[in-house]
Amino acid sequence: MAQGLQVWDAGGGVALDTSDFTYNIIYNAVVTLASSAQFVTVVIPGYQAATDYLLVYHNAPQGLNENQSNWINNMLPVVLDQGGGSFRLTSYYSLPNIGGSVEAFGAFRLVCIRVFQ
Repeated sequence: MAQGLQVWDAGGGVALDTSDFTYNIIYNAVVTLASSAQFVTVVIPGYQAATDYLLVYHNAPQGLNENQSNWINNMLPVVLDQGGGSFRLTSYYSLPNIGGSVEAFGAFRLVCIRVFQ
């Protein structure tokens, strides 16, 4: 019998089946970007590009408030892979195609998972 988690949808179809893979969280941190010119460099020890995935999301467990309801205020930082497990999160980036720029401020959670198959 396969081991893992299986979840079915209302129609009886398998919606999630983890019996053929598993993952470990290898890095979990909160990164704060406070100004338009700011960047943060994060080094993830043992990062392996072939099996590891980065997730970046807003660190707001209660959700976004009404003053953060438009898409500009909900932007995520740009993550640049600098090689060797080093990543640069940048809060400000230009949008030359539309002649503007975007700023991502606040606290963001950076999680790295390693997938095993």
